[in-house]
Amino acid sequence: MNSEIIRMLALAAIVVYGVYLVYGSIRKFIVCSKARKQHLLEKRKNTELIRDYAIWVLAYGIVVAIAIFGIVYEVNHKQDLLMIAAYGFLIMYILSFYIEFITRRIIVFDDDGFFYEETYYRYRSINGVDPVKGIIKRYEIRLTTSADKLQIPHKFGELVKEHFNAYRKKRKSRR
Repeated sequence: MNSEIIRMLALAAIVVYGVYLVYGSIRKFIVCSKARKQHLLEKRKNTELIRDYAIWVLAYGIVVAIAIFGIVYEVNHKQDLLMIAAYGFLIMYILSFYIEFITRRIIVFDDDGFFYEETYYRYRSINGVDPVKGIIKRYEIRLTTSADKLQIPHKFGELVKEHFNAYRKKRKSRR
């Protein structure tokens, strides 16, 4: 009986943690979406919205399908409830990653800067855009307004670098 209570507590902990992950991702997605929509309403001209998450949707969809297959297999073969909870947690974990990727893989460019996640960054506040060495390719943007450095996906880093260089050339030609 004692081991059954421990198993139920473990099951509850797995489910609660999975729900917490999904809730946090959804909350961040809503905040970023509202901020992005507000920005697009204010800056209607010369905006370019770029989404880059199609391949990840496919990859995470495959993992979720495998986890659903695992749940169905466990239910049909009357297996362990803890395994079903583990597959359910895997689904919630992947859903939270999926929502995070949608949130982080959208960028909006305009003439004066770009909007990423929930913040607008002006080109004049950028000190530099440099690639970061490592397993995962990404770019680091050094800002003058804060000591923090913004790290963004590789594709977005290349686009920011292009837009930033075009902004600098345009600014030099005005002088």
